[in-house]
Amino acid sequence: RVSELLSIKLKDCLSLNTHIEAKVIGKGGKETILIISKELSKEIQKEFKGKIYLFENGRTGKPITRQLVHRTLQRVGK
Repeated sequence: RVSELLSIKLKDCLSLNTHIEAKVIGKGGKETILIISKELSKEIQKEFKGKIYLFENGRTGKPITRQLVHRTLQRVGK
């Protein structure tokens, strides 16, 4: 789910040799481990430059919103 992805904090990401493991708290408080390649992680950091959240709004320091993700996907889809 998008909202779960957007709530990932950098402190919840464990950097291993080949990938990053991010703890995601899902519906009902269920914890899931998300595997992110090192390459993708670098691209995410380059784009969002988060200090607290993986997907962070550079101006506010808060996670980006579901609405922004939705609008961006609609625009790219067209």
